[in-house]
Amino acid sequence: MKKIFLASQSPRRSQLLEKAGILFQTLPISTSEFVDKKLMIEAQILNITRQKLVEAEKYLSYQTGPSALIICADTEVVFEGALLGKPKNQEDARQTLRRLSGKNHFVKTAYIIKDVVTHLEISHIETTIVYFRQLPEELIRDYVATGDPMDKAGSYGAQGIGGSFIERHEGLMSNVIGLPIEVLILDLKRFERG
Repeated sequence: MKKIFLASQSPRRSQLLEKAGILFQTLPISTSEFVDKKLMIEAQILNITRQKLVEAEKYLSYQTGPSALIICADTEVVFEGALLGKPKNQEDARQTLRRLSGKNHFVKTAYIIKDVVTHLEISHIETTIVYFRQLPEELIRDYVATGDPMDKAGSYGAQGIGGSFIERHEGLMSNVIGLPIEVLILDLKRFERG
């Protein structure tokens, strides 16, 4: 069985893999997550994911054994045709949540799985449509004051208090949390066969 490395410090992604019974190690990588605005939205997200893959491969180049898979992922919120990244500050988070209030947006997660020996690579982008309920100003202020939205694309986390903002969704909730695990598992099985 190939060793699996998750190139992400996200506890949410780790939890999703653990719940699926996948054994893995996390890699302590960090990237600037440069967004190339000349690219189309999905290509931008995949490009950020590839930046993480490059860093993960550098990190593993002097550590890995003969058989290993790297999983890299990036989750972004897309609203009115633009990426809503992580908030710059609390006011930015409040403004983002006001924009999303009572409307729908897309959550897109790109992932890449790569075999470091064979260089076989599978990439995928999963999309979920999320419908927000109307958010009272007091709720927005209180939520932002908790600090929870500050490290999250779109200024909310679906697995915490931010999940109560969601009226309904079309697609995988795991994707909104940070990794479309139901699809990822199927792609991992393709590496077992290969």
